[in-house]
Amino acid sequence: MAHEREAEAAGTSPSRKRARSRRGPISLLRAGTSSILFSTLICAPLAIGGVHEGVRLALFVACAVGLFLLLAERRAAHKPFPVTVPLLALGVAVAATALHLVPLPRGLLALLSPQAAATLDATLDSWRAHAITLDPPATWHELAKLGAYLAFFAVASTYASRTYRRRRLIVAVAGVTTLVAVIGLLQAVAGTNKILFFYTPEQEWAALVRGTFVNPNHFGALMCLGAPCALVVGLRERRSRAWAFAATAVINVAGVLSLSRGALVGLVVGQALAFLLDRRQAKMRAVRPSRGTAWALGLAVVCGVGAALAVAGEKVGPQIEALPGQIARNETKADVWAAALPLVANYPITGVGRGAFEQAFTRVSELAGRHRYPWIENIYLQTVVDWGVPIALVLCALAAWGLRLAVRRLANEPLAPGALAGLAALAVHEAVDFAIEIPGVAFPALAVLAVVFGHRLTDDVRGRHRAHARKVSFVVPVALLGASTIAFARPLADEDGARVRAIARDFGQPVERVLTTARAAASRHPASYFIFAVTAERLATEGHPETMRWLNRAIFLNPSYAPAHILAARVLARTGRKSQALLEYRLALRYAFYKRPVLEEIARIYPGIEDLVSATPHDARHLAMLGKWLRSKRRMADADRAYRELLSIAPTDVTALRSLVQLALQRRDAAAARRWVARLREQDRSPAAGRLEVRVHLLSGDASAAVRALDGLDHTAETFALEIDVATALARSGNLDQARRLLDRATQLYQPGPKDLARIHLARAEIEARAGNPHQANWERQTARRLTGQ
Repeated sequence: MAHEREAEAAGTSPSRKRARSRRGPISLLRAGTSSILFSTLICAPLAIGGVHEGVRLALFVACAVGLFLLLAERRAAHKPFPVTVPLLALGVAVAATALHLVPLPRGLLALLSPQAAATLDATLDSWRAHAITLDPPATWHELAKLGAYLAFFAVASTYASRTYRRRRLIVAVAGVTTLVAVIGLLQAVAGTNKILFFYTPEQEWAALVRGTFVNPNHFGALMCLGAPCALVVGLRERRSRAWAFAATAVINVAGVLSLSRGALVGLVVGQALAFLLDRRQAKMRAVRPSRGTAWALGLAVVCGVGAALAVAGEKVGPQIEALPGQIARNETKADVWAAALPLVANYPITGVGRGAFEQAFTRVSELAGRHRYPWIENIYLQTVVDWGVPIALVLCALAAWGLRLAVRRLANEPLAPGALAGLAALAVHEAVDFAIEIPGVAFPALAVLAVVFGHRLTDDVRGRHRAHARKVSFVVPVALLGASTIAFARPLADEDGARVRAIARDFGQPVERVLTTARAAASRHPASYFIFAVTAERLATEGHPETMRWLNRAIFLNPSYAPAHILAARVLARTGRKSQALLEYRLALRYAFYKRPVLEEIARIYPGIEDLVSATPHDARHLAMLGKWLRSKRRMADADRAYRELLSIAPTDVTALRSLVQLALQRRDAAAARRWVARLREQDRSPAAGRLEVRVHLLSGDASAAVRALDGLDHTAETFALEIDVATALARSGNLDQARRLLDRATQLYQPGPKDLARIHLARAEIEARAGNPHQANWERQTARRLTGQ
């Protein structure tokens, strides 16, 4: 026994030797884990936000490897790893997404999700079992992404078990945010639209600065997250104050110049909350805050935001001006949210499946016929739609529990105000966006979340448990690698749609190959209307008997897709089914963004006015459009018929009444003009309607009534021509003195130019000629010719 104690004291005991032998591999595992953590944290935003498949695959594999190394290190060191509330929430999300991919028998699927079963019945020839999700390949991608998020957070929360490590994470997030902002500002100064000066994105945005992101809204989300982190570092650490405040100013300037409305709100909310939480924490810890620091901070932020607003003023104005038009067309984000609510009612238990929102949305919203909506752009509503109400309630409960625990961190974590404020700003931003679906935003957000929930493993912290890395736990990173492999081996709906379109529009390819390719793509994406639509397009050119079958499926999946209705109308018209063709044309005209080409096509096939009226949606907007188009084609009688049809459903429609008055004036139908203008003046007391009334009286030969109507109008440039016409009418009726007074008034009020003066002199010439003054009349005519240069 004495010998063993001496050996242990000398460090030569077997247990000490085993511990020393393990220390080297454990250090390597820890170094590898932390390297993967920070490399993915920094690379994700810089690599175009991680939106490309190759980058995503590399990031997801790195996260799985990082989790594997973490478990190996924990097992070798005989240490547990923390199980926190966010980790549980991510686990629930991963498990729910995985369950969506489990094939269920037809009867069970119809019980859990009747709408999903109905969709499969309508689009697949035969099926016995299918996953809950409407788009399994997209859900596989989402499973790989959520699994990577879980792995990243597990590594980050374990790493954040020390105060200095939590500081590193906060500084890393603030640093990478500042770097992305600086890159964006340099790109703006250089006047290039290329990201990192070499990558040209497929889509262009109106933003001045977007950093390393394709979408400036995602860039703005990162700014919302990073600004409070940099701010609190400056407030808390004197030695880091200069660079932290400079970083805060740069982030604010870049965030404002992103022109993202969500970012503008998030920046204000995040930094205000960071400041308030910092003051609250100072009181809790009996620390006296520096007023000079606060004033310096406020000055830096205000100057930065002011400079950015001055630069961005020209760009912000058009965005604000465009908002009323978006509201009128029901194309705001709030309209998308309202249109997505039926999905909650249709899929209450299971949801539509992660990644399948776009395919499900086309069934319930007319907006999907004009624009694509891969996301709702509201992460909270997206959660309910994707996973259903039960999972959403579980995640909501976990979020509330996590928030309660996070607020308690203010008592003992110096940088907690920045982390909490950054997450709150991001939460505000995500109410109008989907930035956390992008790894370039999600990884920094998870790192900040790890700061909030990071503790020493020996601390007894409420809401956190410890788990040991057993052998079975290594199944998780292996499963994540497998999910990533499966996900990126399966083509998404866009890829399959592009492949089917390429083959369908290559007329060198036989129809059977087109059908074989389309059937395979449809089996993978049974709710993608585009695959069915492009296939039907090719079949229609060949006169194939399956044309309407594929076309009906496309229309079932997206009832507001105008090209499908146009194609259906052509096929029906070709086979002599006129009434059905007109019905399809009516639907096409209702949903088409550009309506004139559709109307032109209808008129070529069915030129009669009754057919055109039948093919036009019976609402005021479309019938008015038909009338306007007919007038542009000089089909005045048909336009009159269209406007009368409009009045049959909207008797007080001002546009129709005005148009009918104008048409009556053009064909010089005084009786009809009087009838329509009387109805118009009952509804419309505007100057434009008053001018029409004057012209109707002139057409009727009632000069006195025209004078009375003219006196009721303001003397503007629009009434000048009427003054002359009324004066001429008075002269013809023998009221020469009144005609002269009217012309004198017009000359004094309007200060007419040479051409208008010439018209006045010509009117005076007619008056003098009727008054028996030929010499004066000739002088007036000569003056008019001189003014016009004739």
